[in-house]
Amino acid sequence: MIMIQFVDARTGEAMTEIGSREWPAVPGTGDQLVFTNPVRKCKVVGVSWIDLLQHHGKLIARLALEDVA
Repeated sequence: MIMIQFVDARTGEAMTEIGSREWPAVPGTGDQLVFTNPVRKCKVVGVSWIDLLQHHGKLIARLALEDVA
């Protein structure tokens, strides 16, 4: 499982309403994600990696999302 942090592509701020989650794979740029709590449809516009050795040696994927109408 990979820890994923979701950020708003426009502001770079963490999307606290979605939070961080562990997923089995990292979505790629252009993929669409649908969240159910809260309901939100987003497109991945960027993927970056954070190497946090102080965070139990885990890599964290940071996905920049924008809302899809």
